[in-house]
Amino acid sequence: MKSNALTRCRPGRGLLLCFASIAAAGAVGAGATSATAWPNPCTLLTRVHARTSIAEGHTVAVKLGTVTKNSAETTCSESIGKLSIGLIIGPPSANNLSVPHVVSESSVTGLGANATLVLGSSLYGGETNGLPLDYIYFLKSGLFVAITVSNGTTTKTALTALATALYPLVH
Repeated sequence: MKSNALTRCRPGRGLLLCFASIAAAGAVGAGATSATAWPNPCTLLTRVHARTSIAEGHTVAVKLGTVTKNSAETTCSESIGKLSIGLIIGPPSANNLSVPHVVSESSVTGLGANATLVLGSSLYGGETNGLPLDYIYFLKSGLFVAITVSNGTTTKTALTALATALYPLVH
């Protein structure tokens, strides 16, 4: 299924939308629960002060998030400086994210047994043109949660700190 979903990630398409379509592909036919039962991802990003974790020590412009819902998941997109931050919440079957060029993949302590940090880059061409594309995901309370950072460089520490702050809020 990843290869079919990945074909939706073509140059010129926003990375968060690309991730959302991949996550949705994983949930099709999986009996996904109603998106209205999931926490609002924009509210969660606001509560953990994502800008503090991601842009620590820098003054950056923040464009507050907007929520997108479909039958597979609920997504929030937010801009912090030049970075695009996304928070995707959905059923465990939404765990179908993929990065075209994976640089490293590692487990993360403190976020449950399945937590994984993936560092990579996007496809070349279009608006993303090989920019870094990183995400961390975990499963908690019957939900798949993914935090994505694209269009610039962030650190493993900053992304992990953001996920660690979000983890206790997901229930």
